[in-house]
Amino acid sequence: MEQRRYIGPIALTFSGEEGLVSRFVPDDFCEPQNSEYVDYTADLGWTTDVQPKGDFLAKNIGVRIYRRDGREYRYYYSPLDLTEQTFGYSVQDGRTIHVRFHNGFYRYHYYNYVGLEHLLLEHQAVPLHSASVIHQGQAILFSAPSETGKSTQADLWKKHRGAKPFNGDRNLLWKRNGEWVVTGFPCHGTSPDCVNTCAPLRAIVVLRQAKTDRIRILSKMEKTLALVSEMTINRWNPTDQDMAYALAADLAEHIDIIGLDCTMEQSAVETLEGYLERR
Repeated sequence: MEQRRYIGPIALTFSGEEGLVSRFVPDDFCEPQNSEYVDYTADLGWTTDVQPKGDFLAKNIGVRIYRRDGREYRYYYSPLDLTEQTFGYSVQDGRTIHVRFHNGFYRYHYYNYVGLEHLLLEHQAVPLHSASVIHQGQAILFSAPSETGKSTQADLWKKHRGAKPFNGDRNLLWKRNGEWVVTGFPCHGTSPDCVNTCAPLRAIVVLRQAKTDRIRILSKMEKTLALVSEMTINRWNPTDQDMAYALAADLAEHIDIIGLDCTMEQSAVETLEGYLERR
């Protein structure tokens, strides 16, 4: 059985037995949004050998990373399992990602297993932790650490300016044919907003809670660091980090990256809107 999903520049085909593919791949991002894609295949199957091997590189929630024979292996365990017993692994071989499970799997989103963030970086695309709206045909992104008010600012623009909902937790930034655009990303936290479409990138707004609303002018270094800190990347991989910094620096040079000290009132919309109109 095969199912195909489209994320930014990538077309990802999941292949394997019907019961495994249907359980593994949710019903989203099924429709192509672009005329050209880079094809990858996720080969799903079962194994009896899930013992980690190789040189240990890093550990994240639910995954341990090892390097063996020049390739990166991701070994998975349930974050709810205190024994951290491995139940599967994945490894990339060219444009095929082999994903193997032993006795079932923990229901992560599929992008965790295929290393989607790494594949995207190879094609000048990177997920940014942010909430977004589409206003006058362009995407405005609100980025900040969790609980800062990203969704609140997006909701204010929907309420007071009729902006359309886009993505509630992560947006895919993609330099397509030399121009920065935003597409949907198959991870949106608890937000219901997740639209698999593509829009030109108008601005990225770096939020900070405050009692009054004001614009903060950021240096190029401040812009770059603010972006990298909220990007979804493999921070144990030096090459991925270098690519992410290069993309962030390009964004800082060509896109409005704006600091906004903000309240949760309509005045925050008016402050940002006034600044954008003067640009």
